[in-house]
Amino acid sequence: LVLVPYPKPPGGGATQDIRMRPDFYGPFWIATTAVLFLAATGNFARLVEAGSHANFKADYSLMGLAATMIYGCLVAVPVVARVA
Repeated sequence: LVLVPYPKPPGGGATQDIRMRPDFYGPFWIATTAVLFLAATGNFARLVEAGSHANFKADYSLMGLAATMIYGCLVAVPVVARVA
């Protein structure tokens, strides 16, 4: 309702611009957020399992595992879909 009093921009506006030049950074940032989230929640689960901060050490190899899984899917799914 807020945009009702405003006319549409001439020439199609942002929608036309995005159709002409698509933005491919979106999937990259979504995948990067997923990698950070998976690594952080994996370390948090280990912290809860350890029970005490004294017995806990962060496992930074989870970041590499999460990156391999997420970026692998980000590349593999379109390649498999293209080949099939």
